[in-house]
Formats: sequence, C-alpha cells, structure tokens
Amino acid sequence: NPYIAFSYRSPKAGDDESHSMDILGAILGEGEDSRLHKELVYKKQVAVSVSTYNQSMIESGVFQTLIQATSI
Repeated sequence: NPYIAFSYRSPKAGDDESHSMDILGAILGEGEDSRLHKELVYKKQVAVSVSTYNQSMIESGVFQTLIQATSI
C-alpha cells in the first residue's frame, strides 16, 4: 500500500507553542479514536492507517502526518 507523508516546520523545543503542537498531533492522529483515523480509515475508507506527531528539536521542530493509503 502506498504511503503519503506531510511534514511542516513547527516550534522548537521549549517554545510555548511546541506543547500545543504535541496536543494537536495527539488529537489528529494518535490512535484509532483520533480524528484523522476516524475520518480516513473508518468513514471514507481511503486509508489503512494514519499517524501524526510533533517532534520538537533544539533549533526547530517538525510536525508530521503519515497516511498508509488503501490499495489502488
């Protein structure tokens, strides 16, 4: 199955916004009860799995979304 990945620059470690991005990652794509999993896997059935996370680093961070699409 093909994968689709999105990466965005996010706040560096220690910034107030980095904690918000951690929470956003959890809400959108952490586990089967996450919003993206419910929408893309259960409802639209266009993906097999979805995950999102924020990785805060010293100089900047990265917010990533990884989607494993259904077979074409």
